[in-house]
Amino acid sequence: MLHQLAPLFGNRKRSLWLSGMISLFAPFSLMAESAAERAASDSFRFINYDHNTEILEAYLVKPSIKGELLIKNDRHYQLLPESKLDNLFSLRVKIACHLLSTPSVLLWIPQHGKTLPMSIPRQHCVKIDVAKVIKTFQDKMLGCIIEIADNKLWRTATFISQYNSGTIHQNMHAIFFINKDKFIEQNIHRMKETTLRCPSPRLVASIDDSQVKRHLKMH
Repeated sequence: MLHQLAPLFGNRKRSLWLSGMISLFAPFSLMAESAAERAASDSFRFINYDHNTEILEAYLVKPSIKGELLIKNDRHYQLLPESKLDNLFSLRVKIACHLLSTPSVLLWIPQHGKTLPMSIPRQHCVKIDVAKVIKTFQDKMLGCIIEIADNKLWRTATFISQYNSGTIHQNMHAIFFINKDKFIEQNIHRMKETTLRCPSPRLVASIDDSQVKRHLKMH
């Protein structure tokens, strides 16, 4: 179009006119290129990495439903076969945290189409002592159950207090109250079992915190 209109002007005027038109359209060209780059990056985007489960979540719009997922770090490539799509565009894949302790790139390589890269933020791995993790689950007969592993009553009460409005001392006494048979000679300081019943929020709230503190000091 520019070349078709250019002959209407003299050489000097034509040169100035072309320069002006190029300057006019240049921003639109740059906008189109940046939009294309954004579209490419938006099609494969990091969402989250859970250090406990070692599950990475990403947003992925696949150009093909068939392909392979690889991780690249320190110039090494490793295939990641255990990946799955949740919902439509949410990718979940298990990746050992030590593989992410250096800058890494996740690559989706479709059978047909362009490879999609995604940068993964460097992860600071924290070693978790599985034996110390407190868990809760629902039993059909007993209701809420706490698996306290190798933790003491204080640590268990601290964990449970996150789920009700009671203090740590109130939760300690509530746990003891409904699990007396799990303590040696019913002594609150001599817990012998690692599987306990959860105290209800109502029971926790009914306990006088000041009385609990006095009771603990007496024992």
